Amino acid sequence: MVDAFEDALEDVAYGENESDDDISLADFVDPIQDFNDWGFDPDGAAKAAASALTVSCRRAWEVAKMPLGQRELWQFGPNGPPMNVMDVCQASNILWIANQQELFGFSLDCLEEPLAHLVLSSQANRVRCGHLGGPVVVAVDSAGGVLVAASAPAAGAPPCLKLQNKALHSPLGSSTWGIGLPKGEDGPLLVSANDHCVKSWWLQVPQGPGGWQVLQPRNAAKDAKAPSTLRHFADNLPCIDVAHRRAIVACLSGEVSVLDLAARPESEVPEPPVIEARPDLGPAGPRRPPQWPAHVAGVEPSVRTFAPGALEPSRRIWNVSWIPLHGIQTVEPPRAGGVLDPVEWTVRSCALPAEIIRLVLPLLDPQELLQRIQCLSTKHADMAQEQVLCGKRTEQMAMILSENAVWLTDGCLNMRCKQSLPFNAAFAHVVHMPGLSAVVVSTKMDSAYRTLWAVTVLRRRRSLRFELRVTQLDVETNYRDLPWPRNIIVGMAATENRLFILYSSCRLICYHLALERENAREQRPGSPRPDRDVVFVAAH
Repeated sequence: MVDAFEDALEDVAYGENESDDDISLADFVDPIQDFNDWGFDPDGAAKAAASALTVSCRRAWEVAKMPLGQRELWQFGPNGPPMNVMDVCQASNILWIANQQELFGFSLDCLEEPLAHLVLSSQANRVRCGHLGGPVVVAVDSAGGVLVAASAPAAGAPPCLKLQNKALHSPLGSSTWGIGLPKGEDGPLLVSANDHCVKSWWLQVPQGPGGWQVLQPRNAAKDAKAPSTLRHFADNLPCIDVAHRRAIVACLSGEVSVLDLAARPESEVPEPPVIEARPDLGPAGPRRPPQWPAHVAGVEPSVRTFAPGALEPSRRIWNVSWIPLHGIQTVEPPRAGGVLDPVEWTVRSCALPAEIIRLVLPLLDPQELLQRIQCLSTKHADMAQEQVLCGKRTEQMAMILSENAVWLTDGCLNMRCKQSLPFNAAFAHVVHMPGLSAVVVSTKMDSAYRTLWAVTVLRRRRSLRFELRVTQLDVETNYRDLPWPRNIIVGMAATENRLFILYSSCRLICYHLALERENAREQRPGSPRPDRDVVFVAAH
């Protein structure tokens, strides 16, 4: 029976009894070759099942020119193109777009006229929607300005909050690029900037007619709106992502860090210890199964680091994104023969109620579920796999992109996969699409004919084995002859299966994306081609 579970134990492949105490970055002089942690697949059936999945891309509608004021979107300042000037708030169905020093909010039901218009202190570098006691939009700019506003503008809504991210040891603002926002849970607002620091504000949600309140530790500086400095890095920090009280930070020095975020501030906390993720690779890939930090109350916060730039010095990390383990698409080859009859769980010959089982399984980590529990019986296997896919689980994988490579790591930043990128990802922006099991990458420094790419993550259903796949999205444009920078993507946002693209010419396009089997798409009657079924909308 165990043989039918596709190498579920994986003891031999991972070398469970080996130690990595003698492994260091210095042991890897040559660049690490591309690899996927796919595991034992002698007849290639699992690989064939994965290869049958493809990303389809269909244009749904288009706005030829969004009404974004009088300024030109493509006229960038001395800092170069912004990272991303658009995001969508799914709670309010509002699309937020920044043009230079202006921020506009549009209802997705009517894009002809903005619902909201806010003013920034300088050229916008990034816009991001998230949750701070309620749905919010945050915009950061090249002068260190940080604007926070409710993303569902209405009568009686509190005024927007304007904060200043001053450079370390300077009265001047530092050009700010990264924004970290909680996704539904309580947490701080994080920013990263050219002063190489990650800083945070804890904001009290406005109640009634009052405005935002900035919470400060007891021993904080006198400036009531000054942020707390979480950590100083070696170089600029273009990107932050937050999930379940953990922030992952990209640094142009080639380092990636995961910061544990403390609860609401009572006092300034000391510098946390640093835990370095060391690559532990064998000829067949990673020697050990994936790991995730334990969420234990009272445990001292730590900083985990992974430095692909130390392995390959040319690497500069531009983007990072958390990928929920439960949202990764699973693949499984067709089974030969019949399915084994389920076997009931028993304790001293008495059936154990399924309700008790379901209370116990959430306490186990994915490795315990797939390495031990699912091998007890087919009933166990079904329940273990159901638990790994449960949306309440907090395990996250990390997607890390440099200019020319992408890594997949577990929650402790241990490498699982690495692939070279066939495009230049400098200044690129990534957006995670849960329904696609992928991140979509929009380029700024590559050819106008190669602007959109998908990096798909797949997992073998009965184990913690992964594959990364990089594919170019089939998008059609009729303005590629425009000179740079009038033809680049400056804004990208996504919902479950809709991707919104904003070009520097103010053209907005919505695509419908799906992860489907190639043979199913070919056989589906009336399947639209990517360049058909397009509705053009003209903004007034």
